[in-house]
Amino acid sequence: MPIHEYICGECARRFDFLAKRWSENPETCPECGATTLKKQPSVFNAKVGSGAGSTNSPCPTEACCPTGTCQLR
Repeated sequence: MPIHEYICGECARRFDFLAKRWSENPETCPECGATTLKKQPSVFNAKVGSGAGSTNSPCPTEACCPTGTCQLR
């Protein structure tokens, strides 16, 4: 089941929505009940090295730091 991020156009609350289907969207903001919701781009978590978020060894390739701004390089 996909998790999508939304932001409310009225109260600016950012929240996650667990969809049962890819096409499912929330109807209202859980904070204020407004219907002016905007889907936000989400970041994802990926396992790198020996554990998720591991920083104990530098990244040897550009593949794990595509922007070139990572401090591991």
